[in-house]
Amino acid sequence: MEYSILDLHPIGIMQGRLSQQTSKGYQAFPETTWRQEFELAKEMGLSHIEWVIDSPFPEMNPLIASPQTVKSLAMDTVPVRSVCADFVMQDFTGEWRKTSELLKGLLQGMQIIGATHIVAPFVDATSIRNGLVSRLDFERFIEEWIEISQG
Repeated sequence: MEYSILDLHPIGIMQGRLSQQTSKGYQAFPETTWRQEFELAKEMGLSHIEWVIDSPFPEMNPLIASPQTVKSLAMDTVPVRSVCADFVMQDFTGEWRKTSELLKGLLQGMQIIGATHIVAPFVDATSIRNGLVSRLDFERFIEEWIEISQG
């Protein structure tokens, strides 16, 4: 029996990488092609997709707005294992009430589709290293997310 490298080491892909780059870049939710990316990932033998939720309207992302649609598509193609919460990087101000509300919707969507990991990309303007987000802000943010996820 012959195995491919993907059989031995499952590899997934982040949304947007299988579509043409948009004005928002590659690390953006592919609004017009997200469904096709599932089919392409399956055809390529990839094991999963990392979902992306970005701004300016993360609450309209299908994972939050219609997770059953995402679940149906993933069941026929490849699953979503993790979610990159790019809206955190794009909207972080230190006041995260809106972000916390979005997290609740995100967690509900993740539960419906079976995703198990959230990636919070504290890079660029939200990098702790550049001093725009303090370590204390970061720790408070993570504590709040943990509290919401357990509550």
